[in-house]
Amino acid sequence: VISLALNKKDKNSFWLPRLFKAVSGNYSKAALNVLLEELKSKDENTITAISALLDDAEDVFLFENHEFISMLLKSAKNISDECLKKVKSDLFGIAISGTSSRTHGVPSDKNLKLQDMGKDYAAKYQDGEPANKFYTELHEYGIQSIKKELESDLEEEYE
Repeated sequence: VISLALNKKDKNSFWLPRLFKAVSGNYSKAALNVLLEELKSKDENTITAISALLDDAEDVFLFENHEFISMLLKSAKNISDECLKKVKSDLFGIAISGTSSRTHGVPSDKNLKLQDMGKDYAAKYQDGEPANKFYTELHEYGIQSIKKELESDLEEEYE
């Protein structure tokens, strides 16, 4: 699966992330260790292929595997700003995808999780580290999304 992902033509395949999730045992430690070995390549195509393979992960993956995420982000930053931007975009997609429910006047559970866990996990890394910036951005996204949800609720009340 990794070999397919490294092929630029197949890298954006819809099915590769789903296949990787299945064959990796839902991102087992052993599978993540294989990906960590690939991070040593210092090749932009490899780094972005790895972040693309994670596309089917649930948002909790970003927190349960924060050390892996940190290493992925550092590897991307060491290659180029463009590579870091692509990897962060892939990871951000994981954070905001999926379903979420909420009750009128109450923030969604997903946005509360991003706000709270983003802050908690950002604090695990020093200022300026890519992981600190990434988790801070998740925290800020959660705050802004909650604000929009509650403003929308108020607008509906006055219509």
